[in-house]
Amino acid sequence: MAESSNLKELGEALHSRLIAGDKLASAELSETFFPILSKAVERRFHNLPDPHLVTVAAEEGFLRYLQQPDKFDPQKSSLIAYLYLAAWRNVIDKLRASTETFVELDSTKTEHIVDEGAYNPELKLIEEEAAQFAPTSPAMQRMFAVVTDPVDRKLVRLMMDGVRDTREYAEVMGIQDLSFDDQQAKVKQHKDRIKTALRRNLKDWEPK
Repeated sequence: MAESSNLKELGEALHSRLIAGDKLASAELSETFFPILSKAVERRFHNLPDPHLVTVAAEEGFLRYLQQPDKFDPQKSSLIAYLYLAAWRNVIDKLRASTETFVELDSTKTEHIVDEGAYNPELKLIEEEAAQFAPTSPAMQRMFAVVTDPVDRKLVRLMMDGVRDTREYAEVMGIQDLSFDDQQAKVKQHKDRIKTALRRNLKDWEPK
């Protein structure tokens, strides 16, 4: 609960800076909140035939917020809940407009209803889960106290997200020009080193 509160406070602080014209606020908002938003929406609509539609919907919703931040009212909801609802509406709108999907939207089904005024347990779960991965959360602070290298921190996030593709790790490490076999070897070496450090210092670390 405390971590969820921290994420809410972080959203309010960054939102205030964005409203005030802070040029760095949009970058910090993107780095902190967009990955959380994207994964939450992808998880919600994981069974759609076109996953790219979900990604685009999340991107458009987030960019719309950055362009019109005054439409967000911190007194009514947290920023992550606001962004999630915006992305959710975008997905539904795109499904309705698409001629390539066979999904028929039924207004009687809860997954096709967006009511900003209604209590939504799913949003609460998203906030609490997202808080675990916010830079200010105790869990991430403990982890980053062990993993101090910026590249290693990005690798940790990929590991926590369950990413398996060697190429994604190689890109973060800047070794994408190596042969695939060499990439695999170096990525494994880095991941093993990080896992060893985390196991040694964090008893509850569960490597992916």
